[in-house]
Parts: sequence; structure tokens; C-alpha cells
Amino acid sequence: MRISNRILIIILILAILIPTLFLTIGVQTPSGKFTGDLNLTVETCEETDYGRDPYNFGEVTATTVDAAIKETRVFVDYCRADNLLVEYYCKDDKLKTSGIECSFYGSEWKCREGVCVK
Repeated sequence: MRISNRILIIILILAILIPTLFLTIGVQTPSGKFTGDLNLTVETCEETDYGRDPYNFGEVTATTVDAAIKETRVFVDYCRADNLLVEYYCKDDKLKTSGIECSFYGSEWKCREGVCVK
């Protein structure tokens, strides 16, 4: 009985974590890029690299409202892996994120300090 309870708990944890991972990273498109929403209500959204720009480091300053708590947060582009750039950007008054595979631009491209570089 104890083993089956442990398995049930593991299944429940995975059922919660896996969808959360896909909401954070997004879904891969045929172009080799990932897109997704962060599901944050945003009052203001300003960015330094003006959109999805894998060649320039950027940051987004967003005023979010979550459970009636208003706060300004900064989201910076970063490398999730040697080849995967996580890019934050504003679109349609929403805070969005994309995971961009740098090797999509060529096999010599890598992710370094929040940008795709050759």
C-alpha cells in the first residue's frame, strides 16, 4: 500500500510540474523557436531591445498586478543552456517570453550572456 501512495504522489507532482514548465518555456514552433506567455497581468511593459532580438541583450521592466499586489519587476534575457536563449519582450500589452535556439542561425552560434553570438 505504501508504494502505491508514493507513486500517486509522484504522479500528482509531475502532473503539476510538467504543464508549468510548458507555460514558462512555451511551445516549440517549426522555426526552432519557443513562444509563450508568462500569464502575468501587466499594467506597463517597457523593454530595452524593442522586441524579440536574439542579437542584443535586453531587459523588460513591467508593472504587474497579482492578487491585488502591484509591483514593478525586471526580467532580463538569459542563457538557459549553451544553445538556448530565453528572451523577454512586450507584445499587445502583455509580457511574453521566447526560448530561441541559437544554433538555428548556424551551427557555430551559441548563447552567451543573454544573446546569441557567433
